[in-house]
Amino acid sequence: MVGDQHKEKKAELNLSVYEKNIRAVKFYRREGFAVRSEGVYENTGEREYFMVWKR
Repeated sequence: MVGDQHKEKKAELNLSVYEKNIRAVKFYRREGFAVRSEGVYENTGEREYFMVWKR
């Protein structure tokens, strides 16, 4: 997971998370991440969010 120590070192963080992983999506939103785009991960066929946090 993304902690404050990562945020202190970077101006922007990016990650992908499966849409169905509701707990993770809620966590990242609470941490200030926003969904930049949505797509389907080719290897699994799962829908995913590409999320971004900016300082």
